[in-house]
Amino acid sequence: MSVFILALIAALALAVAVGAVVAIGIQGYYRDRNPRLARLLHRIARLLNGEPPPVSTGLEDASPKH
Repeated sequence: MSVFILALIAALALAVAVGAVVAIGIQGYYRDRNPRLARLLHRIARLLNGEPPPVSTGLEDASPKH
């Protein structure tokens, strides 16, 4: 019985985490505090909403690194 309760708690925690990623990624909360994380969460939120990932042209790799 305790295994089922732990599984339920884990599933609820995962649902809350996915909801938070979508909410933060789409709304852009805390974008000014950590822009890299905000971009990542926005990308994950777009994928979770069913939007296709951006098509890479390969030109990003050819740009000089600073």
